[in-house]
Amino acid sequence: ELTIPKFTELIKVSEKNKAIAHIYQGYEVKILLALFEKFKDNTVLLIHDAIFTNIKLDIDEIEKIAFEASGFNVKYEEEII
Repeated sequence: ELTIPKFTELIKVSEKNKAIAHIYQGYEVKILLALFEKFKDNTVLLIHDAIFTNIKLDIDEIEKIAFEASGFNVKYEEEII
């Protein structure tokens, strides 16, 4: 049997999703600011969840900085463009 949620239930889910996204984005900002502080002389661009630099960065060091800034184990990968 298919049930359709009440409008008030949809609002609650929507608000919860917005709150989770806001929290997640707050941690992204904390991490990017910590990375920028460490590599500001070599940072070319910060976008959303990426840091672009003009030097090769050590992934282990980046992950350590991210952990210190957020308390989360964030995994990074390098892409040369």
